[in-house]
Amino acid sequence: MIYADFEYYRDVYHGSAIDEDAFPTLAREASLFIDQLTYNRLNQGRAVTDAVKMATCAVAECIQEYKDARKAARTAAGVKNETVGSWSVAYQDPGIIREALDSALSDAAAPYLIYTGLMDRSAGGRC
Repeated sequence: MIYADFEYYRDVYHGSAIDEDAFPTLAREASLFIDQLTYNRLNQGRAVTDAVKMATCAVAECIQEYKDARKAARTAAGVKNETVGSWSVAYQDPGIIREALDSALSDAAAPYLIYTGLMDRSAGGRC
């Protein structure tokens, strides 16, 4: 399930970082992340509120930002250390990069979802 469409992103969230052609893919990725963050509660009958839609838009923009940065620095992505004389390169651990991305996505969604109960780890998921 995709929690926000481009019209919502443009007209309600007032986003401009994502173009209409790219939005469906990013919204799908963002919605999957929202499902992880909310313990899949939205697929178990919980309502898709404006908070969920706003969080989806925020996460989609964060994913877009990550993809843009990765694309711009494709050759240097993850470089931790580089020596020119006798050439040597050390790369960041992909796990560290993934943790940083997950943290950024969580930070983007949290302001919208924090008081909804959707992120609560308890079985009831209510605040």
